[in-house]
Amino acid sequence: MAGLKLIIGFWLLAAPAVQAQRVVAPVAGLSRTSFAPAPLAMSPMIVPAIFALPSLAPALSAPAAASIAPAPVHAAAPLKLSAGTAALAQFSKLELKSAPAAEARGAADVLMARVLGAEVSEEAAETLAAPSAGAVPLAPSAPMAAQAPAPRVHLLSKPLHEIVALGPLARFLHYALETAAQFVKAGIAWHATGSPAAGAAVLAFELIKMPPMLTAQSLADLQIRYWWRKLSTLKKLADTPGVTRIRVLTTGDAEFSRLLAVRKENTGLVFMDSTGPLPEQVANFGAPIGISNLATRQARLTLIHDGKRSAVEWTPTLGQLLSGKPIPKKVAAAWRAALEARNKGKSRLRRLFDFSKDKEIRLEAALADGNGGESALGTIVFGKAVKKLVGLGRLDRLGALAGRKPAARAIPLSDTIVERGGEKEVTGFARRAWMRLTGALIVRD
Repeated sequence: MAGLKLIIGFWLLAAPAVQAQRVVAPVAGLSRTSFAPAPLAMSPMIVPAIFALPSLAPALSAPAAASIAPAPVHAAAPLKLSAGTAALAQFSKLELKSAPAAEARGAADVLMARVLGAEVSEEAAETLAAPSAGAVPLAPSAPMAAQAPAPRVHLLSKPLHEIVALGPLARFLHYALETAAQFVKAGIAWHATGSPAAGAAVLAFELIKMPPMLTAQSLADLQIRYWWRKLSTLKKLADTPGVTRIRVLTTGDAEFSRLLAVRKENTGLVFMDSTGPLPEQVANFGAPIGISNLATRQARLTLIHDGKRSAVEWTPTLGQLLSGKPIPKKVAAAWRAALEARNKGKSRLRRLFDFSKDKEIRLEAALADGNGGESALGTIVFGKAVKKLVGLGRLDRLGALAGRKPAARAIPLSDTIVERGGEKEVTGFARRAWMRLTGALIVRD
């Protein structure tokens, strides 16, 4: 309707034959109406009105505040022109930049009505122009798009616990394939050189290299098995509605049988970010614990070895654990001293090649509830992984032989993003493929 007004206004004000005189002549009892173009000079309001149109446009776009009665057919043109001139003069007094929108709209409606030939009384004109009397209330602004709630962090009450192992067939294949590979290499060298001595030399070299190769290959085999198991677990957790991120503080310990690593056990704490509440129970991980502030919620880590509990404890915040904060030097030194006391009488070389089981060494975690109490989370690190964290791993012992001081480490963290609905938060085909392969990105519909 506002657009129609604007078009009619242009036609009435800008065309040469803008105002029309209505001539009514009775013919055979019927009324015939003819339109005669009025001279431009008879419309003194046209020129100023044209210049006023840019200012009128914002006001004319708004709906009319009141209905305007159409002028009777017998209305005289001079009266219309005088009324229009008066309306334009009244409208020109209005400061459009500072005037309220309702007042500007009302004055524009009065001007347009009189230009179109409608009769508007002074009382109606005042009502239209008044900002508070008859103004149509402005339409409420469009509500802002609802912002997604900030993700909440939940700690699962049961830690991650995954075990992978090599069966009898896998162990046999590791030995058989590696041995066969050495003989194949020796045969190729014999055939290429034509010298049995060359083949024997290659075989001897490969047999010397075979033990560490068997150990490395079996460790790689266990790691691939664990990666697949962990990825399956993360995908199940990602199926929980609202989950956007999964972080796992995880360590593992491998068991050996002669040259082969035959078993790997991993543990760790699982944190899940979500846009809403999680179910009361998460399969295999217990009830999720809502964390309102990672910077203030504390955990307590205690070293237990040979049935004894260390007097020195570490009480980091959950934020420190997730940010990769290493064990404090004083705490690590106290734990190192407690663990080294178990190996009194052993030489450094013997300690370096110590393959004994250390399952009696573990770190127990508990979560403070903020009211002086705490809830136990169980074992999160055990075995040789504890030694590695405090600076007593095999590489640390080798460095100690060269005079290098041991260094404490942080609990390793794996971070997985959960994408939903075809989102493309991580760009780049190669990067996305690598992240999905390593378990850093999980895509769910």
